[in-house]
Amino acid sequence: MHNTKRSSQSIKLLYFFPLKFIGLLTHQESIIISHVDLCVDFESMKRSTFITCILIGLVDAFWNKAAQIIPSSLNPLNLLFFNRCMEDLGCFYTGAPFFHPLNRPISLPPVNDPTPKFMLFTPTHPNSTYLLEISKESLKNSSFDPQLESKFLIHGFLSSLGDDDVRFQTKDALLESGKYNVIIVDWTDYNGPPYEQAVANTRVIGAVVAKLIKFLRKETGISPKSVHLIGHSLGAHTAGYAGERVPNIGRITGLDPAGPCFQNSPAEVRLDPTDALFVDIIHTDGADIILRGLGMNEPLGHMDFFPNGGSLQLGCVRTSQSDSAAGRAINFTAAWRLNGCDHDRANRYFHESIQSKCKFDSVKCDDYEDYEKGKCNKSNSISAYMGFHAQMKTELDNPAKFYLRTNAEAPFCAK
Repeated sequence: MHNTKRSSQSIKLLYFFPLKFIGLLTHQESIIISHVDLCVDFESMKRSTFITCILIGLVDAFWNKAAQIIPSSLNPLNLLFFNRCMEDLGCFYTGAPFFHPLNRPISLPPVNDPTPKFMLFTPTHPNSTYLLEISKESLKNSSFDPQLESKFLIHGFLSSLGDDDVRFQTKDALLESGKYNVIIVDWTDYNGPPYEQAVANTRVIGAVVAKLIKFLRKETGISPKSVHLIGHSLGAHTAGYAGERVPNIGRITGLDPAGPCFQNSPAEVRLDPTDALFVDIIHTDGADIILRGLGMNEPLGHMDFFPNGGSLQLGCVRTSQSDSAAGRAINFTAAWRLNGCDHDRANRYFHESIQSKCKFDSVKCDDYEDYEKGKCNKSNSISAYMGFHAQMKTELDNPAKFYLRTNAEAPFCAK
């Protein structure tokens, strides 16, 4: 299988013929195609691994078709799932679409009534942490200014929010460059292993974030359009769940949204363009976890940015140990700890973009190969800034993919 690319088209024909025969090629077509491409492009695969990869895709396809045909009330698998309901937050079902035999075989209920901390920083109190609670008294005693835009920073899996955490660096950059309410969402009590539990908890943490935004709207009159949610990894999907509950959120920035348990999932399971008026994504580790990636390689927003192709970032070194941990695809915790450089780069790019005079200029292109060949440039394509200064371009068709190169170390923006 060392020369699998040459047989890509024939493999697709063999793969798609039975699916077309049973009428399976519906909205899942693009996902299935990407899965086949994933299999045939992994040149180091052994024959047995390659065949397994294709079989996984077939199981995935037939599962989705069955879900379309069989009413949920008649599906015996639904007996294995249940709702976890919480006052003011609603119910969280563990079955489909939040269960899938391949994409999310372990679907756990979220924790009961979580209490994430909301760390408020404002222009008048840029360095003193105020723990904002969802109560009139707490709001009254705070320096929250309803006349300012509000930036929510949401961390991901395993983040500890130490003093050197990039969220605090981003907070400082924001308050040095403008006047904002900056709220760091601390859900460190709920983001630890097992990974599948942290995945489940993103749903309820997103619900609590939405509850806070609704409270601020009711008590201070803020517009959801003035809210910008910035989430990394699992935090990106958390932002999506919040946006799903609050119509007309102004912007959500997804910083390398987590891939495991989200890749190839329906829109309601992951961050998607309907979660805010403007959804922009920075992909830095976008490969399937089986192929050693922690992010997502599929477009998720109105504008998706793929620096250095969106997978391997310049200056990040993969060791055989990290490759092994990620390649097992079952030890997510080990993969995150050993293989986090590429995944974290989205944080670094966004942080730098806030104050840098260099604007992370990118060009719209169909794929990175065409970009590398120089087929896409400012003279024949649309350009856009990646990061803090990204702006919605109404003339674009979704999804719009943008590519750029970066430096291997800070400053990352390449002029």
